[in-house]
Amino acid sequence: MPVLRAFDGFVVRSDVAADVIAPPYDQLSADQRRRHARSNAGSFLEALPVGGRDRDELARIRPRLDAMLRDGPFRALPGPVMAVLTLHEGVHRTRALLADLDLDRSEKVHGHEEVRPPRVEQLVDHLRVVGATSSPVAMVHRPDPALAARLHDATSAPAELDVALPDGVTLQVHLVTDPDEHAALAATAGGCTPWVIADGHHRMAAAQADRAARGEDAAGTLLVALIASDELRVLSFDRRVVGLGPDPLTVVRSVLGELAPAVDPGVRTPQHGSVLLDARTDAGVRQVHPLDLTAWSGPGHLGEVDTARLERGLLTPLREAVAGVRIEPVLADPTRLPARGTLLVRLAPVEVEQILRVASHGLRMPPKTTYLTPKLRSGVVVVRRGSTGRGLGGPHPRT
Repeated sequence: MPVLRAFDGFVVRSDVAADVIAPPYDQLSADQRRRHARSNAGSFLEALPVGGRDRDELARIRPRLDAMLRDGPFRALPGPVMAVLTLHEGVHRTRALLADLDLDRSEKVHGHEEVRPPRVEQLVDHLRVVGATSSPVAMVHRPDPALAARLHDATSAPAELDVALPDGVTLQVHLVTDPDEHAALAATAGGCTPWVIADGHHRMAAAQADRAARGEDAAGTLLVALIASDELRVLSFDRRVVGLGPDPLTVVRSVLGELAPAVDPGVRTPQHGSVLLDARTDAGVRQVHPLDLTAWSGPGHLGEVDTARLERGLLTPLREAVAGVRIEPVLADPTRLPARGTLLVRLAPVEVEQILRVASHGLRMPPKTTYLTPKLRSGVVVVRRGSTGRGLGGPHPRT
């Protein structure tokens, strides 16, 4: 079964946590990240692998992070710990066990989405040059009363950190310092496998690649957050199609044939097994047509996933028929209107149980199928990782 261990490192100070903890960076465009950096000079966002950073820029991050850990808004943890991270969004509460996963004992841990090799390479570079991480990989398991009871007991004392973040989320951290309790938590968590990666496929792949490059004798661990499936919510990624010309639906009809009758443009919530084709011509005329995906179902659990059906039935034929067509995943937003001359394909969110079924059978959904919330935050704890992870001030993690 998977083996969890206590980790060592740093935790953000409570008096500056609201300014330091980074917003979910995959929700921000490059311009939004730049604006955030300009107005939040102490934000941990500037130390994160947001993509597009070369090794020279990564090398400049390292001394800044070193200074933050040595003299700035972080303090050393009191020895090896596990932690319980709690996020409150309105009435919704999510509780996660934060610990190190032994990469050599990660059986029964499954992914559910494909990874993109260039992104994995970027993250490996970040590990090797910056030598630290602060973004736990979220892993989901089916609800387990024994683990829930242990997490409840661990949060009975006052929190080490209790902070209201600018976006309305309240974050709490309870540290678990007792080695006997570490062993009990690890054993209980190991009994509720399989675990499925909910968020962080590329970080997992990067940690495995870095571990493999360092040889068989090198220790390899990954900071993870273990969450019960009934404490997560799933949002979907829509698909924006650009390059179909002034009247996108005319091109879609040429590929598929006749479409179902248009529906009220105010209907923006598709049902499982179908999508909504939401398009505007260059002249500004908007139409919304439902598209039944069930004809493109395939065998097995993956054949029931709407993104796989959509890829098979519409997106691949569009790529083959139209030179230069561009298909971009965008986080679903029912208030977003398609730009002129574009097609927005609206999908229903995948159910968590469907994710668990697909992953447990060793299958992979297309990239950007799921978006699970609440998003874990970076800049709460920092641990050394990667082949150059030694040398940042403070104790070295015990693995």
